[in-house]
Amino acid sequence: MMKNGWIIISALSAAVLSGCNATVEAEEDYVRTETATVNINKRGFAEAGKKAVVRIESNTYWIIRVPEECDWLKLSKKAGDGDAEVEVMAEPNIGDERWVMMEIVTLRGGSTFVDIVQESSSESYVYYKSEAIKVADGTTVPLGAVPIYGQDSFILTLTTAASGATFDRASFKLQISRTGERWVDVPFTRSNKSAAEESVYAFRVKSGVEQVFLRFVSVKGDFEVGSIILSESTEGGENLVFYEDNVTYVYHTLLEEDFEWIDPGTGTVFTNSSAGSDGPNFNKQADLHGWTNSYTYVRPGFIKLGTANEAGWMQSPRLSLLGTDVKDVLLEFNAAGYNNDNDLIEITVLNGGLIGNEVSTTINIGNVRVWTPLSVNISGANSGTQIKIGSSKSTAEIKSSGEANRFFLDNVKVSWYEVINLNEQ
Repeated sequence: MMKNGWIIISALSAAVLSGCNATVEAEEDYVRTETATVNINKRGFAEAGKKAVVRIESNTYWIIRVPEECDWLKLSKKAGDGDAEVEVMAEPNIGDERWVMMEIVTLRGGSTFVDIVQESSSESYVYYKSEAIKVADGTTVPLGAVPIYGQDSFILTLTTAASGATFDRASFKLQISRTGERWVDVPFTRSNKSAAEESVYAFRVKSGVEQVFLRFVSVKGDFEVGSIILSESTEGGENLVFYEDNVTYVYHTLLEEDFEWIDPGTGTVFTNSSAGSDGPNFNKQADLHGWTNSYTYVRPGFIKLGTANEAGWMQSPRLSLLGTDVKDVLLEFNAAGYNNDNDLIEITVLNGGLIGNEVSTTINIGNVRVWTPLSVNISGANSGTQIKIGSSKSTAEIKSSGEANRFFLDNVKVSWYEVINLNEQ
């Protein structure tokens, strides 16, 4: 019996050892893309201000290699694991067409290549291009916002036709706006024939306009637009005046705080590599200038809010300069993240006023130590309104999660503005 038992055990041991020695073939690395060539216009985008995208399919970690001398190419990421999208942009091109080969490689030798080609500065940039559009009787067809990046000279080309016996120019309008609210007629010319006809209109706008809105309007009758193209021009044209070009904005400052008056004590500035050192608690200052606070510490000309375990906040003085008025105001300030802390801060309006339909909102400031200018619109503020800027997490939430919510604050300003129409003076 014992002998038979040893035979059984030996057979089981052999089976187990055989299983341990079995090898499983690893899946072969692969990396591939949907396209072999990406074309970028001279301004650094794919088309109409959109970023070019390379879609990568892979089952492993990969990196992107480009020649070191190619300093004009911008990639949203240069490494990843598995499937991903990489945004491709470039610096504006002021010379000849340029090209670079982008290689995507895996750790075990898989690779693929994508050619990036940017057109020369002599190419005409097209801001907008549409297919055929029908404009029915009495309707408005919006084309949406068109980024123009501060360019001031344009050529508009459009092909139009009418369904009736003639084309009544007064019954069909192409309109343009800076804001999408107040519209200006584009005075292109064409004959009164109903058949499809191309019109070309060269115009200029005030420098610094970042985008325009376009729409078609049928006052009476059915129309068809075969195409519309908005492209840049180097030869100028008629001056097209927007409503906003004839108004001026007068700003009235209600609160402006740069914290330059504080005594930082041992507090120091921060850098990319160091958070610096806190000075004393803000409450130790001889004069708080109307601010109330919790867990805030002074630095040279700015404030640090919060600690590793506590939420911090600063609450402004009342907006007493409003007197009996109720105004929509603009809050502006600079903020910087602490470093790998929670990157949301909270803005709260007290004693009158709304942010949208709420009394508070959160803003993502990023979790790196870089100053970022931020702004919030507040409606219905009055002389008693105060604004609280602080950690989005409560002290209890910080302690339970172990994630701090510290940040830096500077240059707080609250103002309102009035619009003065220069044509009415």
